[in-house]
Amino acid sequence: MRGDDGTWPLTVIDGREAKPCVGCGFCCKKTPCMAAYKEGATEAPCPFLESDSVRHWCGLIRQASPEIASKLRAGLYVGAGCCSNLNSDRRKMTES
Repeated sequence: MRGDDGTWPLTVIDGREAKPCVGCGFCCKKTPCMAAYKEGATEAPCPFLESDSVRHWCGLIRQASPEIASKLRAGLYVGAGCCSNLNSDRRKMTES
């Protein structure tokens, strides 16, 4: 369940503590996921990545039916948080 500040609570992914998601788009900027690959995406950044001036979203999830979107979110850990120490995009968003 998302908090009042729009982020997701701290979670554990594959045994690693994950920081709350801030929608920086880091993963999608680096490589397309399997769902995007199945739709023809082969290079980064993912062509399905959508954004406004601050936050990023998965276009595949936004366009999917609620049932498919839920499965994609769960399978890709969307919104679960970031566990990458190399995520400079997240650091920039949280420092501003």
